[in-house]
Amino acid sequence: MIQKKLGMAALSGFALLLILALSLGLVRLACAGARLVPVSDAGRDLPAGSAVSSGLAAWGLEMDPNAIYEQSCAHTVYLYWTQKNENTGMTSTISGTGIVVSTDGYILTNAHCVADARTGGQTVNVEFYDGRSYEAAIVGCDSETEVALLKIDAAGLTAAPVDVSGRMKACDRVYVMGHPGDELKFTMTSGIVSGLDRSITFNSAGVTLHMFQFDAPVSPGNSGGPIYNDEGSVIGIVTAKYTALDSEGVGFAIPIGEALDVAALLRQYGYVTGRPLFGITVTNVHAGMLREDSPDGVLIHDVEPGLAADRAGLQPKDVIVGINGDVISSLEDLDAVKKQYHAFDTVVVRFWRMGEYMETKLTLDEVTPAHPTGSVPAPAEEAPAEDAGGTENADAPEEPTP
Repeated sequence: MIQKKLGMAALSGFALLLILALSLGLVRLACAGARLVPVSDAGRDLPAGSAVSSGLAAWGLEMDPNAIYEQSCAHTVYLYWTQKNENTGMTSTISGTGIVVSTDGYILTNAHCVADARTGGQTVNVEFYDGRSYEAAIVGCDSETEVALLKIDAAGLTAAPVDVSGRMKACDRVYVMGHPGDELKFTMTSGIVSGLDRSITFNSAGVTLHMFQFDAPVSPGNSGGPIYNDEGSVIGIVTAKYTALDSEGVGFAIPIGEALDVAALLRQYGYVTGRPLFGITVTNVHAGMLREDSPDGVLIHDVEPGLAADRAGLQPKDVIVGINGDVISSLEDLDAVKKQYHAFDTVVVRFWRMGEYMETKLTLDEVTPAHPTGSVPAPAEEAPAEDAGGTENADAPEEPTP
């Protein structure tokens, strides 16, 4: 299946640029427990019982900020779970914020707030403003969009009003609800929309999130919480903040319409369907790192037997440099190109193998709970060492962890 392409030079290319210097490595997901200095469209598939608009928001009228706070307390929740360090035996509390999106108990939050709880089998607790407390089941958790959906056994809840019209503009007034610590639960801050369609890449996974920017102060514990327009409707989920020492008031939120679309899939299937699966573990490599003639690209560490890459003949130590003519020189490139395709599409993968450039046709599998990722980043200790004199890329964004 693999055809050698002799006499061809290595493809040159460039990594995707992050806008507005967001590649300084200082974007953190805003979830507590981290070292944090994360008017309806007709036909949109909202969870049953969702409030698409209510009160003044239904009429497009500005709402009193105090009223926004009061209604937020009815559908914003404090969520927390206990994490144990297996090495030290010490425990810590991981906390964040959630949004009630249906009257029968579905709650939206960020994936990074509950992903480790799901993996470790810990219980996530949900607490309301009036003191009611529930244990929540994790319906689905999608790290590629930073969306998670929880379910509590409750009925007659107040669902958040949402605006999925996408009509927000720069300088629109916004309000943010969250929990900066156990002592300061249900804190609201305000600001404006600072920018639209920001692309932020977290380097250890190469995952890019498309969010809008705002300047309302956010703190640990705001992750997964609502951001409102001045009509009192939720327009986004607070997900990340920029933590350069000389930068303040730079927060990012996932548009609520995109989050609800993912939540609908999580509710129906438990995962996001149609995503392409390669079945490989990979890391970045730079030209000359493996040997004198090796290129920039994505180094394969492991190939999962029976999946797409294995069937196509790819092997550990191969370096992927292109897919269907698009240059692949980093994990960010691979993630961006991967999003152009769906499960079961066939692509041509160009790669370097010990001095030779080759191509192979690869038919993508589908990401499922049994095979949860398309291309897993290799652990840091598995990454090849730089040649003497090499320097660490200080400009690469860090992958924040809760």
